[in-house]
Order: sequence, then structure tokens, then C-alpha cells
Amino acid sequence: MKYMKLLLLLSSFSLLSCGFDLLNQHPDAKYEEQKGEKLPKDLKGGLACSADGKCPSGYDCVKAAYYPNGKCVKCENELMTGENCDQCKNGKNGPNCDSEITTKPSDRPQVCDNPHKTGENCEKCADGWIGKDCNIEITCLHGVVNSTTGHCEEGSCAKGWTGEDCNMCAAGFTGENCVSDQCNNHGTFNTQTGKCDCDTNWDGENCNKCKPGHGGTECNTHCVNPRMTGENCNECPDANMTGDKCDQPITCNVDHGELDTSTGKCSECKEGWSGDDCKECDHSLGYGAECKAYGSVADLDGNKYKTTIIGKLEWMAENIAATTGNDGSSLTCYANNNVSVFITTYGCLYTWEDAMKVCPSGWHLPLTAEFNALLDYVRPDSDSDSTMSRNLRASSWASGADKYGFGALPAGLYNDDYNDLGQQANFWSATDNDDDTFADGLYLRDENVAGFNTNKVIAFSVRCVRDATNH
Repeated sequence: MKYMKLLLLLSSFSLLSCGFDLLNQHPDAKYEEQKGEKLPKDLKGGLACSADGKCPSGYDCVKAAYYPNGKCVKCENELMTGENCDQCKNGKNGPNCDSEITTKPSDRPQVCDNPHKTGENCEKCADGWIGKDCNIEITCLHGVVNSTTGHCEEGSCAKGWTGEDCNMCAAGFTGENCVSDQCNNHGTFNTQTGKCDCDTNWDGENCNKCKPGHGGTECNTHCVNPRMTGENCNECPDANMTGDKCDQPITCNVDHGELDTSTGKCSECKEGWSGDDCKECDHSLGYGAECKAYGSVADLDGNKYKTTIIGKLEWMAENIAATTGNDGSSLTCYANNNVSVFITTYGCLYTWEDAMKVCPSGWHLPLTAEFNALLDYVRPDSDSDSTMSRNLRASSWASGADKYGFGALPAGLYNDDYNDLGQQANFWSATDNDDDTFADGLYLRDENVAGFNTNKVIAFSVRCVRDATNH
């Protein structure tokens, strides 16, 4: 008797853990106390349906008093199972689940003990499974399935596929479906060299063109000119050659000009470039290895100057030569020897007082900090002060590289007399540290670059820099 009670307790716990309520968990448990009535006999030990009207397998949910969601009762037909007694037990079928074997489809779904089996009598493996007990998963994707392992038979992968399950692109094939042949179906991908071994008469990294002297759609036509190729034998296989006979080397830089296919030279250069091959930068229009185009700004006299952006600052790329100050005053322009020739090339030399007034609206005389920013920007590309000076010098001064378009020229200085013309470039800074006599500046020679602090009455060149708010 003790064992029977233990089994009942375990059974009750199992049912409760599945989400179904025994009578003693139902609200009616207090019915007797509240109403003074006894529960019907058939309610005792009953099993309530879940909130969504379901019962354990082998039970059906039916309406019953005292059971708000219904009561679970055993299936009337012991050959049936399922939450609502609507499925046949294993090996049975038919409307009443009383047929052992039938060729007619059952009107009730079959539930197999082995989830990998299917069929009216669970007699065959479900899709994706093989083996006597349907316990071997088929992993082969693009080949012939090995009935023992589920993988692909060795050497059975479809074209473009490889791997144990033929699920990876073979060497030489790419794309979502491994259909793109790197050798264009005109060669074999060599896994040792990582390159295509092209078929006869085919050439190119991807076997996508005919060898020299061969043409046609299948490269099986012999060209009269052994240098030519293409469908009509009218193309040069060598990208560096051109001409009717494919005998002219291409010297034109096609990034900077239009190629003349008959000569290999450039027929016309893009703006900023010059020369037969468009490889030379026209420094009147651009600067640096990429021949970047200059900007432009005008002074108060209407003279225009080129500008260049170096780092975060935009600088005048020429020495200013204005005689009208931004306050309307007249400025003194010191010019060495032949005035007009000097000004055209070197601009004017100014005392510090006039230098502070010569820059047009939106521009100003640079601070020492701005000169330092200029040098900090160019210094990483320079292995010495000499190289830094060369990168800032105009190409016409001591083999200057003019890498940044600053175009410094050696205008020298004026201090009761003209000095250092052709030897040194000097530029005023607006920084004077509230000193009435001295101010900072920057000088360049062919071997170095450095700052200085000197008397304000000396006349130097001026380069204006754009105000930060006007960039």
C-alpha cells in the first residue's frame, strides 16, 4: 500500500510539472469548505486541461463540471494517442487506427518513434537521413552521397566544388554558387603556383585573351601580324604597345593626357601637365607630384596671387606686391635693382609696420605659431633641414622641389641696402611679443630653414595666410 501511495504521488508530481492541474490544485479544492457540499465522486483524482485546452498524450480534453478549462480523459480508443486522441499509435493507421498495413493514405497523421523516419508505416527515412535506422545525416551538398557516411563519394563533386561534403569552392572558382571560373573555362587552375595554366592559344592571368598571333572567338585563328591578337586580329596584346602594327611603345601618361594610338605619345595634356608624354607639371598651374591646382586671391591693388593649402592652412604661393594697405594707407615697396623685373619675380620687401597692413581682407600676416605649423607639416617628408628647404623652394631656385606649392624665392632683404638676393628668402611674422623694436620671422636658404627675431625696420618678403574662419 505504501508503494502504491508513492507511485500516486510521483504521478501527481509528473502531471503537475507538465502544466496540468490535479484536483487538489484546482480552485474547487476549497469548494467543500465554502459550500458545505462534497465533490462528485468522478471529480476526485481528475486531471484538468491546460488553459489552451490540451492534455497529456493519450488523453482528450472534454467539457466537465467543476473544470473551467475542461477535464482530461483517457482516449476511448486505446489504439489512439496525441493531445486530442487524433493520432494513431506506431504501426497503426486507418480511421480507427485498427489497420496494420494499407496502401491508402491515412486520414490521420502518423507519429513515428524515430523522428528521422517517415511514411504511413514509418518504413522509410525522412529527407536528409540514411542508414538502416535512419541515423546518418546526409551532409553532401554537390556530389554523390556515400550511403555509409552521408558525406560525398570521393571525386564526385560537381564542377567548381570541393571538400568532404562538396560544399566549398574549388581552386579557381568563386562566387555564391562557385560558378565563376578564374580561368574562364580556357585553362586549369594550378594549386601549386596559384595561377592558371591556359589552354593552347590562350593567354592572360585568367586565360581571358588570345596569345599574340592568334585571334577569333576561340583563339583558333592565325593573325597575319604575329604581334596582333583579338577577335579580328586588330588588338595589341601588350598593353605598353600601340600603332597599326602594334610596334609603337606607349610613352604617354594616360592619367594626364589623351593617348595618340598611332604614335604612343599624348595628343593633348590635361590642365596642369605638359610635355610630349604629359609627365611634367606646369608649375604656373599646379604643384607637387600630383600637380595639384592652385587657388587664387587678389590684393587691394587688384593683383592676383596663387594660393596653396598646406596642412590646415591656406597660404599665398607668391610674395605679395601691394602698395595699398588694408587701412587705405600707402605702403612702401622696396625693390632691388630693376624695379619692375624684381617685383614681377620677387614681389615687394616691407618693413614690419607695412607688412602688418598689406594682407587683403580675410587674410593676415602669419603668426610664428602658424609658421611652426607649416614646418611641422612638411618635416615628416624631410630627412633634414636641407630637404625641408628644398621641398618649400620654388623649382627655379637651386633645384627646389616645390612639393607643397609654397614656391619660396630668394628675394633677400633691405636694410639701408639690398642683401642676399638669390641666396635667402625672408618672411615677416606678426608675432612681436609686444616689443616695439623686434619681431619674429622665417628664413630659408638652400641648406636650412629657421626662425629669427630682428629689427622691425628691416624690409622682408610677405606671405599672407587665410583667416581660419574663411577656410
